Amino acid sequence: RIGKLKEEIAVPDTADSYAFILWSRACAARLYGDADTAGDEARHALLVDPEFVEARRLHAAMLVEGGRLKEARIHFQELLKRRKNDLRGLIGLGRLEIAERDAPAAVAALTKAVSVNSRIADVRYWLGMAHAKNGDAERAATALIAARNLDPRHAAAREQLGRLRAEAGNYDAAAAEYSAVAAMQPERLDIAYA
Repeated sequence: RIGKLKEEIAVPDTADSYAFILWSRACAARLYGDADTAGDEARHALLVDPEFVEARRLHAAMLVEGGRLKEARIHFQELLKRRKNDLRGLIGLGRLEIAERDAPAAVAALTKAVSVNSRIADVRYWLGMAHAKNGDAERAATALIAARNLDPRHAAAREQLGRLRAEAGNYDAAAAEYSAVAAMQPERLDIAYA
């Protein structure tokens, strides 16, 4: 009976445990603003356990923050091969594609992210940003309105929606969005007097 019980208990191997410890240290280092240590620990966790998706996501994010976008793309794509519907991976890849000015790829990644979870304002915000970079102001506005409706305090979505409204000549709607941002962020004098 004891032998059978031992077989039923799943115990992580040493590599899994060590990779988790390294990933935890990387998260703590990032939280405290030590990007170099965070990147090193996340990379080390991946060397110990290449299947550790959370470590790969963090390593990719640290590469983006360090401006190493091509390497980050490889890690995001590898992550999404292992976990196709990883929401944070899709958002990370979409943001990277926006930074790389590949708007169609950003729209594709972020549209998939919306299909995974459409109730998160940030997902809708980034999709709106991707559509804006792609030159599709109507779809950008639709996504930004969805972000605003999901979270009325999403200042970035409201600011971008105000910008789109102003570019379209709808100054009253733009002023309403900018006023809402100014009320949320009174230190933003650039918005208060826009």
